[in-house]
Amino acid sequence: MGFSALLTLKSRYKLKPMVDKYDYKQLLQRLMNNLPEKSTKSDWFEVPHVQLSVTRKRSEIENFKEICDLFQREPQQLYLYLTKRLGAAGTIEGNKLVLNNQVSQEQVDALIKKYYEEYVRCPVCGRPDTVLEKRGRLYFLKCLACGAETPVKNPLKS
Repeated sequence: MGFSALLTLKSRYKLKPMVDKYDYKQLLQRLMNNLPEKSTKSDWFEVPHVQLSVTRKRSEIENFKEICDLFQREPQQLYLYLTKRLGAAGTIEGNKLVLNNQVSQEQVDALIKKYYEEYVRCPVCGRPDTVLEKRGRLYFLKCLACGAETPVKNPLKS
C-alpha cells in the first residue's frame, strides 16, 4: 500500500491520530506496569559441582550422568573431553565416570565449568538451551532460545 493510498484511506474514513488519546507519560507508565518483575538472581543456571570419590588408584565422578543430562550432551562426548584434558584413561560405568588416576575436586570442577562455557552456554544470550551440530568438518553451537549459531572447536579433538 503506497503513501497516496494511505492518504485516500485517511480522508475517506476521517482517521484521527492516536496521539490525542494517550499522553506519552501514560503510555510509558502502562508499559512499565506490564513488564515482568526483574529477577534478583543474576544467573539462573548454575554449573553443578562434581561429586567425586577418590581412592588410591581411581577417581569416580558419581554425578556424571546427571551433569550430562543437565547439559543435554551425550556422556561419550563429555567423557572424551575430560579424559583428554585430565590425561587419564577411564570408563563410564552406569551413572558415573571412573578415571584410572587420582584427580582433585577443583581440577574436575574447573574442567566441567570450562566445558559448559565453551560447548553448552550460548555466547549471545547466555542460556544453556543449546545443541551441538556437526556440519561437514565444523561444529556449531545452536541456541534454541535465541536462534544464534556459533562455530566452536571440535569438542572431541581440542
